[in-house]
Amino acid sequence: SMTVISVERRHAFRSLMDDLDRRILTQASLTLVDKHLREDDKDEILYHLILDWVHFIDEQNLIEKKQQALLLGSFLLRMMQQLGYEVYLGDCVACKDKIMPLAFRWHGGKGGLVCTDCVQKDGEEWFAARTISEESVKILRFARESEYEEIAQTNFDRNHIEDFVRIVHDLM
Repeated sequence: SMTVISVERRHAFRSLMDDLDRRILTQASLTLVDKHLREDDKDEILYHLILDWVHFIDEQNLIEKKQQALLLGSFLLRMMQQLGYEVYLGDCVACKDKIMPLAFRWHGGKGGLVCTDCVQKDGEEWFAARTISEESVKILRFARESEYEEIAQTNFDRNHIEDFVRIVHDLM
């Protein structure tokens, strides 16, 4: 066994120490990371994803509460994607056809959008699928694919952000 005698700090993350909101946001995300990973998991891409996220929080100016929810959801979508949980936002989770505007429902348990044709064909299978707005789907896509800085600058409607938070919660 090995004993660590001393460490050299490379980055102090001062803002996280001095700002309660930043600390809470960081703690929430790292708690979820901890919950979904085993101690001996090795994943360099995920490590850098987490490091980039913590650097982003540390370096940002004040982040509004609704932006915090959007940013946290964005981080979680990326984390899930890296862990192999793909969220289907372009194709139907059932038949894999392209999702058409206004012709879909959301099923968190199955991990994405299902086309209305599949819902109608097998209502029993998709009874828990619910409607979500086109705007919520746009926010999901945007949150998963955009830079954190870009996400922090957006001004989506509060109701759509609340729906986005529910959707990410369903997935987790």
